[in-house]
Amino acid sequence: VGGSQVEGGRMSALQVGDRVLATMLQHGGTGAMAQFVIAPTSCVYKVPSNLHLSKCSNIGRNYFAAYHSLKTIGSVGPGSLVLVDGASGGVGMATIELAKAMGAKVIAGVSTAEKKQFPQSVGADAVVSYGAPTKDKKQQKQ
Repeated sequence: VGGSQVEGGRMSALQVGDRVLATMLQHGGTGAMAQFVIAPTSCVYKVPSNLHLSKCSNIGRNYFAAYHSLKTIGSVGPGSLVLVDGASGGVGMATIELAKAMGAKVIAGVSTAEKKQFPQSVGADAVVSYGAPTKDKKQQKQ
């Protein structure tokens, strides 16, 4: 959910009128398709003034999933080695960025050589292509 803070709790660092992003995790990820929503302050994040709200639309989908995998499940930190499979997609690229920010070394896996540039562009230390060359895949389908 993206919009403006209308009301806040006593312990909130947010002010009325702040531009915010909220997750709807307390409702199972649903309930955001409304003019007004209620979310706990722990799920509301201030959006920088120089960032358009439309740029925040996939933060939850990509970065929250990546963060959960790296920190909650994986306990990634400085010196960790992380293998990111499907690294050219949204969650994969978010995982690379966050893992690098956490001090990890990242090996990215992509299905075709044509996709290697994407994980390289966000800082992967190494990129491997595990799929068959595109030409071979086309021949296999015939």
